[in-house]
Amino acid sequence: MPRRCVIVLAGAMLAGLWTGCGENPLPPSPPRKAKTKTTICLLPRQKGLPYFTLAAQGALDAVEGEQGVSLIYDGPTDGSPAKAAAIIETWTGQEVNVVAVASDDSKAVVDAMIAARKKGLHVIAWDTDVPAGDRELFVSPAAPGDIASALIDALVKDLGSDPNGDVVIITTTEQSDSRNAWITEIKARLSRHAGLKLVAVKPCNDNEGISSQAARALLITPNGSLRAIIALSPSALAGAAEAVRNANLREITVPQPATPPGVVETVQVAKKGRQVLLTGVCGPRDARRHILDGTVKSVVYWNPEDMGYLTAKVAIAVAKGAPGSGAKTIDAGRLGARTITGDTVLLGQPRVFNKDNISTADY
Repeated sequence: MPRRCVIVLAGAMLAGLWTGCGENPLPPSPPRKAKTKTTICLLPRQKGLPYFTLAAQGALDAVEGEQGVSLIYDGPTDGSPAKAAAIIETWTGQEVNVVAVASDDSKAVVDAMIAARKKGLHVIAWDTDVPAGDRELFVSPAAPGDIASALIDALVKDLGSDPNGDVVIITTTEQSDSRNAWITEIKARLSRHAGLKLVAVKPCNDNEGISSQAARALLITPNGSLRAIIALSPSALAGAAEAVRNANLREITVPQPATPPGVVETVQVAKKGRQVLLTGVCGPRDARRHILDGTVKSVVYWNPEDMGYLTAKVAIAVAKGAPGSGAKTIDAGRLGARTITGDTVLLGQPRVFNKDNISTADY
């Protein structure tokens, strides 16, 4: 008999119930009453973003073959933290087993997470962290220091013989615990390069349009000291790339009398010399166009399917009472043993993509 995978849609709040594939999938039942069934809930920062769609597929792959394990994947399509909290509350009422939360605003979801834990649910964080006291484990794509090192090493290399000038970071939100941890490490590594100065951190709410507006405003400032932009998400990089590409390929003119002194001159310099370097956190599929046309030289990323796969495997282990206190590794199926540092499970080292290897991966 061919293997089957059952997908149950459960209303607006529960957009997908993905049941582990097997010869005889178990019928829906209250998860905490049926001891043979485990329900894992995966909450993305924003449902519909390509990164999280790929991660959800990886999580589904992890559940396949796990007898009696079901996966629910749902999240706010607009990235609303309040809606994310409501989804957690819904899952808590259903008494599922494990909730894995990715949120850029931990304060908005903390009450829902605490309530879930009081009900006996396991709560872990994935992709983006929340305060340690509000979850059991964090599944991280890489250590913050490793992400920062990869970004700054690539930035300095791409700047070539003259690594000098102002640097601006475009982040997701000011409330993102994970991005703030990255920024702390980026600052530390930038301090080792006397010619580079971080002058601003701009939030974009993980929105491409807002990122583009922020980058465009930076590019038309009359002082012309901006040398590099570091974008901390695929949406942030895509928006900034549009602004940098436009600045590099044509003049930006502002009708008189609103034109500040030096606007056209500044943009023409960027056009001729491509002096504003853009790098950041983005997958090769989304970054390929920007790298091949020269707007971006390099990006840093990890495999989102592996991220979702690892998160689901960790959630399944947690439901079974693992890993034990003091464990240094966890069995992650096809990924092998993954390192545990304190209360954080690491996917691995981030990978740098540039024109030489951008076509070797498609995620």
